[in-house]
Amino acid sequence: MKKLIFTLAVVFMAVSATPAFAQMKVQKLGYVNSMELLDAMPEKKPADAELEKYANDLYANLEKMYAEYQKKVAEFQKGMQDRSLSEVDQEFKANEIQSLEKRINDFQESAEEKVAKKRQSLYSPIVEKINVAIQEVAKQDGYTYIFDLSAGMILYADESENLIATLKKKLNITN
Repeated sequence: MKKLIFTLAVVFMAVSATPAFAQMKVQKLGYVNSMELLDAMPEKKPADAELEKYANDLYANLEKMYAEYQKKVAEFQKGMQDRSLSEVDQEFKANEIQSLEKRINDFQESAEEKVAKKRQSLYSPIVEKINVAIQEVAKQDGYTYIFDLSAGMILYADESENLIATLKKKLNITN
């Protein structure tokens, strides 16, 4: 009797759930690794080269400042060892070193901010182009959701839904 009641309950639940399943919209999911796509973009290589040159120019100036700092510290230490500096000279040189140290730190922070802004300005059009292509492919192929693997948003993904080849084709990337 218990088996019969249980079976009837399961059948009743299945029959009552069928209209809910019929009303559900089928969702098509896809995923892409946006970092892989960004790396494949032909515009990225010149952007990387420009960013590297910009950063190298800034850091070359920083290295010059640091070399000057090391020279002043060495002179100060030598003067302290052979006691050739008066108290006034010691104080002056110590203040000079501290001032240079602050300028180096300020310049380093400024350089990092400038490099980040430059990266943003160089990559922004490339990322926008990718986003437009993703939206067009999603609408064209009827995807409900497209996830970005590089952001760590998916625990499992069936390789058959990887859109990298379709997006490379859309963006005319041959590699």
